[in-house]
Amino acid sequence: MIKEIEIKGFESHTNTKLQLHKGVNVVIGVSDSGKSSIIRSEVLLNENRPSGEEYKNDFLTKKDTVRVTNTFIDGSKVSIERKNNKTQYKINDEKEALRALNSNIPEEVQNITRIKNINIQGQHPTEQYFLLTESPGKVAKKFNEVVGLSIMDRAMTLTNSKKKEVTAELKVIAEEIKETKENLKDTKWIEKALEKAEKLQKRQSKILNFVEKKNTLSKLINNIVVIDGKLKKYININKAIEETQQLIENKKEVFNLKDRKDNIVTISNHLDSINSKLVKGKGVDNALNNINKLIKQKKEIKENTLKIKEINQNIAKLEQKNNEIISIKKELSKIEKEFNLIKKTEICPVCGRKG
Repeated sequence: MIKEIEIKGFESHTNTKLQLHKGVNVVIGVSDSGKSSIIRSEVLLNENRPSGEEYKNDFLTKKDTVRVTNTFIDGSKVSIERKNNKTQYKINDEKEALRALNSNIPEEVQNITRIKNINIQGQHPTEQYFLLTESPGKVAKKFNEVVGLSIMDRAMTLTNSKKKEVTAELKVIAEEIKETKENLKDTKWIEKALEKAEKLQKRQSKILNFVEKKNTLSKLINNIVVIDGKLKKYININKAIEETQQLIENKKEVFNLKDRKDNIVTISNHLDSINSKLVKGKGVDNALNNINKLIKQKKEIKENTLKIKEINQNIAKLEQKNNEIISIKKELSKIEKEFNLIKKTEICPVCGRKG
C-alpha cells in the first residue's frame, strides 16, 4: 500500500506531496487543479508512459528533472526520474540508478510496486486510447509509437546527441594531446635523468654487494686473528712434550730413589739402636768400626736426602707440567673444532670457496 506520493515538475505539479491513509482516499478540487495529473503521474511511475516531455511543467527548463516518488507502508521507496528523454529508476534513494528502455520497467521496481494497468485509470476509462480530440501531430506520434517508429526517432535523437557529445569530447582530448606534446618538449631532460638514476642504482647495488663481502671478510679475518693468538701460546708445544717425556723418565728414577730412601731410613733406625747400645759400653771396638761405617752411611744418607728433596721438587714440577699439558690439549681440541667449523661453514667472499 502507498503511504506517500511526491510529484515534482509533472504537468501542473511543481512540488506536491500527498499523505495517504489506510482504506479509501478521495482527492477533491476544482477543474484543472491537477487531480487527474496525480493518476497520470502514477502511470508514468508504474508504466513508464507517456514518452517524450509534453507532460513537463511549463515553468521547468530543459535542465530540470521530472520526478515521481512512491513511499510504501513497509518503508520502501521507488522513484522515476526523467531528464532529456532519459529515464531511470531509483530504489530507496540508492546512488546507483536502474535504466529503463522504452516502456520496460525494471523487475526490481515491479517487485516493490506490484501495480498493473487495471489498477490505474483516469477520469474517463477510455481517455488513454481516445485520439479524436487530439491534434493530427499527436495522433501521428501515437501511431508511430504503436508501430515502433517513435523508438527509431528517439534512437536517432539519442544517437545524434551522443555523437555531438563524443565529438565535443574528442575535440577536448585533441587539445589536451596537443598541449601535452608541447609540454613534453620541455621534459626531455627527464629521460636522461632517469638513465643516470638507473646507472646510479646499479652502482649502489654493486657497492652494497662489496660492503657485504667486506664485512664477511672482516669477520673471517677477526676469527683467524683470534685463533692465531691462541696458537702462539702453544708454539713450543713439541718442546714441552719432549720435556714431559723426560720428566716421566725422571719420575721413574725418583721412585727408585724413594725405595732407596726407605732403606736408608731403616738403616738409620738401626744406627740409633746401635748408638744407644754403645752408650751403655757394650762392644766398644766393634762399635767404633760400626760407627765409622755408619758415619759414612750417614753422609750418604744426607746426600741422598738432598737428592730426594730435589727429586720431590722435580716431581711437583712434573705434576704441574702434566696438568698444563692436559689443559693445553683441551684448548687445542677446542681450537681445532672451531677452526674446522669455520672451514665448513664460512665462504670466502673473494674466491667463493669454503674453507
